[in-house]
Amino acid sequence: MKFSIKGFSPIRDASIVLDGLTVVSGENDSGKSTIGKLLFSLIKAARIARNKPNEDIARKQTLRTVLNLVFGKDSRRGLIELKGGVFSEPFCTVEISDDGYIAAYDCPADPFLGGIKDATFIDTPLVWQLFNTYQGIASERAKAVDVGDHFPIQYPFTQFDIYSKLNGSVPGRGERLDDLQERIKKIVGGRIVFENNSPMFQRGDEFYPIFSTATGIQSFGFLQRFMELGLAESERILILDEPEVHLHPKWQIDYAELIVDMVADYGLKVLVTTHNPYMSKALKLFSDRKLREEVNYYYSVKEGNFSRLVEDQELEIVSREMAKPMFLLDTLKAWEDDS
Repeated sequence: MKFSIKGFSPIRDASIVLDGLTVVSGENDSGKSTIGKLLFSLIKAARIARNKPNEDIARKQTLRTVLNLVFGKDSRRGLIELKGGVFSEPFCTVEISDDGYIAAYDCPADPFLGGIKDATFIDTPLVWQLFNTYQGIASERAKAVDVGDHFPIQYPFTQFDIYSKLNGSVPGRGERLDDLQERIKKIVGGRIVFENNSPMFQRGDEFYPIFSTATGIQSFGFLQRFMELGLAESERILILDEPEVHLHPKWQIDYAELIVDMVADYGLKVLVTTHNPYMSKALKLFSDRKLREEVNYYYSVKEGNFSRLVEDQELEIVSREMAKPMFLLDTLKAWEDDS
């Protein structure tokens, strides 16, 4: 499947192929997160609108609602397309007008857009730390819905979506899935478990509140829990927005290998956005060994206030652009030594 965006600020032009693992590198404020959020919004809206009365109208209205929740009510204009097969003709086209309304919505009445039934967007481990808070929000919101009241509390839509999934019940687990979880347990020295409906970190016989553990451990906890819940499957896409932010360079490499293994073993589709050379090169190394095909790398190039996406299969642009800060430091050091 190919996902294309035109004119959705700050993205002038971006097209990515979503076969297995897709990696988008680039500077801050170059549109990387926007790509992931738009893809999440399109797939999530189709899933929410399924089986609603007046489905054609509901899908259009639901997408506008989701876009407003994800981007704010100042959703920008743009053209969004999904293409399948040999990527010749779009099977889903959305046009957003200047005022943020859906000017055109031509997508199939199917919650499985491009064969993907759900998307998850993860950009922070804060969800774990606010888990009990989200439990309270969910409870109060349910009460308000039951009596037809308006629920006034606003909360991050993508984070609440993650909470709702993490809070699910664990089905039976297969042998291979246990193997990957054992690797996570070895890396972080324990695992996340649930006690009295609250997440805890178990290390040996000791249990610790999840909010008191390192954010790096919480980041690995997402992968562990998603595998436990059976959410690492071929009909889903996991969007990881700069997952390296809370990880030591060594753990970035471990994390990258786990991502590649989830794609290789379960057929999970993963979109990673990153501005870190450790993450980019680790994903490249492991995907060359274990995936070979169904892997696509891109670099988001800033051009003034806008950006465009270019292919970077061999990480040539990543290596050049992400090395510039080190060259700058070396230059400053040399200047200080000479002064």
